[in-house]
Amino acid sequence: MCCGNKRTATRVAGHGPSRTDRRLSGGGAVQQALSFVNLASTGFTVIAPASGRQYTFATPGAQVQADPRDRAFLARIQKLRQLG
Repeated sequence: MCCGNKRTATRVAGHGPSRTDRRLSGGGAVQQALSFVNLASTGFTVIAPASGRQYTFATPGAQVQADPRDRAFLARIQKLRQLG
């Protein structure tokens, strides 16, 4: 075996983590999901500048999962509270 075939054989045989396993477990590559809840008396929508994602809190008490890059922006909105 040469030219990378040994790595493939090792992974198939169960020795050592696959590339996906290393990406998911190392160095904070995968960040934990976070959610925000609407404390306002009405629904509203915001667009976060970090990700460009639009968050719609349709009703009072609505919970929305947020991109971790938008955490600081959403935390500054008084009508929202971070869960967890």
